[in-house]
Amino acid sequence: NEAGIRRTERDDEFLKQYNPNFESFNNIYSGFFPYAKVTAQLGRRHMFAAYYQYDKLDASGDREPHAERFNYRNTGGGLYGAKVTSIFSPNLSTEFAISFNNRTSSYSSLDDLAEYGLTGPQIEIHEETYLSGGLIQGTGVLVLAGNRQTATIGPSTYYQAKGDLTYFADDWNGSHEFKTGFFLARGTRHDTVNYLNDGFVEEKRVWIDKDNPSAGTIPFFRETYSPTVLQRVDNVDRDLGVYIQDSWNPTENLTLNFGVRTDFVNRHDNIFNFDRMNAVAIGPRLGFAYMVTDDGRTVIRGSLNRVHEQMNGRDYSTNVSVGGQVQRVQQYDNNLDGIFETTRTRSAETAALAENRISADLHQPYTDEAIIGMRRQFAGEIAVDAAFIYRSVKHRYGDLDINGFWPSG
Repeated sequence: NEAGIRRTERDDEFLKQYNPNFESFNNIYSGFFPYAKVTAQLGRRHMFAAYYQYDKLDASGDREPHAERFNYRNTGGGLYGAKVTSIFSPNLSTEFAISFNNRTSSYSSLDDLAEYGLTGPQIEIHEETYLSGGLIQGTGVLVLAGNRQTATIGPSTYYQAKGDLTYFADDWNGSHEFKTGFFLARGTRHDTVNYLNDGFVEEKRVWIDKDNPSAGTIPFFRETYSPTVLQRVDNVDRDLGVYIQDSWNPTENLTLNFGVRTDFVNRHDNIFNFDRMNAVAIGPRLGFAYMVTDDGRTVIRGSLNRVHEQMNGRDYSTNVSVGGQVQRVQQYDNNLDGIFETTRTRSAETAALAENRISADLHQPYTDEAIIGMRRQFAGEIAVDAAFIYRSVKHRYGDLDINGFWPSG
């Protein structure tokens, strides 16, 4: 797939002033997506299924001022899974499934990044400059060239296994459908490393003579980072969930549902060797359905549930970086004499401060839900269903300002 970049004549003029040999180019999206599935009957009681999917995508995301291709990304990966469904008797059945994927964001490896052969800092060209707060600033980016400021290597893996057992009994004070099962997920998600262009990430320049671009440019701002490789995130997440529930028909007109699911969630930070989260999530569930009329045409139903958010390697608690900020040095040449006389430095973050980014009692967000409704079936195969639903989402992730103090400045 190709998508054009909407450049105006003015954009092309600036780009050719920077590089007389500039030729317009499109963004490119290229992917390979094979899929395979097999199912097999294993005797009379067992059904087996397995599948494979691959969805690697190479894409570019350059914009109007880009003088060359450098905003590449490489995403996707493989997905593998298998499932066995078994019926042992009219009363007992089971299902077990396993899966694995290594789908990634950004670049999946250094080899993918090296393939593009990009070097040097990102270069910004501005038409003019001005002083603001004592520091030189550009009037707006006309040309972007060189390289991207940082490149992210973000491999991830995710393993999942789950199983369910269903048992039906019809002579225990009415009929019962008992269910129990487990859910096990383990993932290393967003194992994120930033590569910072050998430390020199950005240089801003201005035309020496805006009326004569062939005179070239002069730099007025430079930014460097140290170290040049930053491990921002390295997490191992685990969720072990178990549940049990019963659907009970004490009479022909009434069905009662009750159960509970418990998840043991652990999210471990490998960079500073501490648990971002170590929590137990308990989710009870209650429900009923009552046939008001013996013909089954009018049914009242209701439920109360607490449902916890699934462990997700892309949610805020995983993505927030405690790997620390690198030391950043910004240099300014305020009078454009070739000497960078003004320097601003931001120190790297300490391990103690990084760990303080995560609350000690962090746990999964959850939703409390209450439903009451009625369904009525009329003649002519017309049915009307109306319900009132109350849903309260609680304990979402967010930032909290703890009003830090900095005694050493």
